Amino acid sequence: MTDIDIIPVQRLDFLVSPMAWSFAADRRTEIEDYFTHLRRGKPQLWNGRVLLLRNVRREIAEETGLSLDGVTTDPWFVVLAPSRVALIKVFRFRKSAADMRASILDHLKSEALPELSDVHTVRDPSDFKPSMPPFVRAFLLHFWDCDSGR
Repeated sequence: MTDIDIIPVQRLDFLVSPMAWSFAADRRTEIEDYFTHLRRGKPQLWNGRVLLLRNVRREIAEETGLSLDGVTTDPWFVVLAPSRVALIKVFRFRKSAADMRASILDHLKSEALPELSDVHTVRDPSDFKPSMPPFVRAFLLHFWDCDSGR
């Protein structure tokens, strides 16, 4: 995991501007066909522009049912991994992980079309699943190492 960099930042500023992306333009039909195939199994799948950095709080509430009132936050982390950049915001809740998981699962049961199917609690590397992307594992190891003094 040495090819993954994790950088804490106080603030993120982005300039969003249109740009021609030859890969997407050259494969437009393939991409549209792929999403059509995926939507057969999950009709609510979004295939459009997503810019949610300001809507993070709203998305958490919508997808998990958790309230962010009174929750503290850490600075952003930028995770630079091969072929991707992940922006991670840490929220610190006062509830236990078990209570939060139970609350989220109750919320998912009440949703007609939930965006999540389950919640997996990760407390240490023994909880990692093989399906977890390497950048997620690298971030958690980094975060636990830096957070151990808190």
